[in-house]
Amino acid sequence: MQLILNELDRDVFRFLILIDPEKEVTWDNVRECRYTRPLFGAGSSPLLLEQVITYALKRCPHDVASEILKNLFVDNVLLGAASIEEVLMKAKLAKSIFDEMQMNLRDFISNKKSISDAMDTVVPEKTTFLGIPWLPESDQMITVIPKFKSTTKITKRIVLSAIASIYDPPGLLAPMIVIGG
Repeated sequence: MQLILNELDRDVFRFLILIDPEKEVTWDNVRECRYTRPLFGAGSSPLLLEQVITYALKRCPHDVASEILKNLFVDNVLLGAASIEEVLMKAKLAKSIFDEMQMNLRDFISNKKSISDAMDTVVPEKTTFLGIPWLPESDQMITVIPKFKSTTKITKRIVLSAIASIYDPPGLLAPMIVIGG
């Protein structure tokens, strides 16, 4: 997939090049250029990547594409399945969907050795999902929940601050937080 900047937006992506470094810096010795394609590596790159993937997945007819879209977290996808056959089918479809986007989908990791063997992948002893440590073999995610600081008076602000301090991007701890686990 090739991204091209809209003609009207290209003026925002201008840069200057010195024509002859041996000469004095003057407007005659400077060439003004502008990008025609998005600049990856800029602060907006993660947003651009997310927008491109979302755009492509919304136009894909496979059910797996909509499932990926619902379970996409930056550059991680968390999918589930009822059987090994379903996992392998989803992995194959996901790979072909991203191949169509000219993006390399790699690092399929499963908590089932038989799936990893069938996909010919090496499962690390410990990895991360969205920065949260995960032990695939035992299928355990390790999350540190900060201790709730007891104060004389518990206010809404203190409760909301404690909830917000828990790092849980995929929302896996949400049921426990709501119940008061």
